[in-house]
Amino acid sequence: MRFVEQNLVWHIGNGDVIKFWTHFWAPNVGPLNGYDVNIVSDDEMLQEQIRNVYTNDVLIGWKPPLDSSIKVDSNGYFLNLLEGKVALITGAASGIGEETVRLFAKNGALVIAVDVQDELGQQVEASIGSEKVTYHHCDVRDEKQVEESIKFTLEKHGRIDVLFSNAGIIGSLSGILELDLKEFDNTMATNVRGAAAMMKHAARAMVAKSIRGSIICTTSVSACIGGTGPHGYTTSKHALLGLVRSACSELGAYGIRVNSISPYGVATPLACRAFNLEPHEVEANSCSQANLKGVVLKARHIAEAALYLASDEAVYISGHNLVVDGGFSVVNCSTNSVAPVYTNNQ
Repeated sequence: MRFVEQNLVWHIGNGDVIKFWTHFWAPNVGPLNGYDVNIVSDDEMLQEQIRNVYTNDVLIGWKPPLDSSIKVDSNGYFLNLLEGKVALITGAASGIGEETVRLFAKNGALVIAVDVQDELGQQVEASIGSEKVTYHHCDVRDEKQVEESIKFTLEKHGRIDVLFSNAGIIGSLSGILELDLKEFDNTMATNVRGAAAMMKHAARAMVAKSIRGSIICTTSVSACIGGTGPHGYTTSKHALLGLVRSACSELGAYGIRVNSISPYGVATPLACRAFNLEPHEVEANSCSQANLKGVVLKARHIAEAALYLASDEAVYISGHNLVVDGGFSVVNCSTNSVAPVYTNNQ
């Protein structure tokens, strides 16, 4: 965790960051007022760091503290970025959706978690707490169920600030010569029509209450290049990206932002089932093809991207496709063999 105060930059580690943050930004943070650094940690190096940023018991470069509601977790992540906001998340019972439910709730949002996997969805609600998360059954292919989900959200919380349309399926893995059009239609109905229905009714609710909301859709690296997914899936993700851009052009007039996130391969339960692989096998395959080495893409990373787009940190970002792929979609991997030759010839 890095704390920055004017030109002062220093690090605090371990599990003591919350205690230190609480004291650091307390209303009387200017003078030490008998502050005992032993309260923060028994670590002598950390104590010395604390003493070094004070002169005559006054914090170097001190200025009025930040909003006292600002919090960080034990990993140093800022919390409460969605304080007071209501979010509806589809595909919320597992994978990217579940991680996003947890992260949004941790950041102060009241979350309606929507899915068709009732047992898993109820487990997510129970593990976080029903005061923060409410599970609601909805098949996004059915517009009546979509409309009812929005109505349920409004009745429970009175508003909707964020829609994360994340529900989707991978569909048939068959080639174009054997394409199952029934499976193709089902993939399009789930991934595109379902997202369109959610966007329609969520946007109506936002407009009716003059809410400058945020709508986010999960697309895929398959929306950027071909050959990275089944035909129906790839087609649906390209279509969804078009929908995001088109809706952005209309909803901007109401102050509503519309964006998408395109992940590289993540070992979600959906992907593991579709390819009949274990999580470590999916990750190994993704890593072997990845451009960015040394990092394994997790559902948490996609949730963090969604958090950013949902928050006021992204207040002027709309119509954007945030590609979380480590550069995979913009790099021709065949050039990797050329680079060393290039370097050696210099």
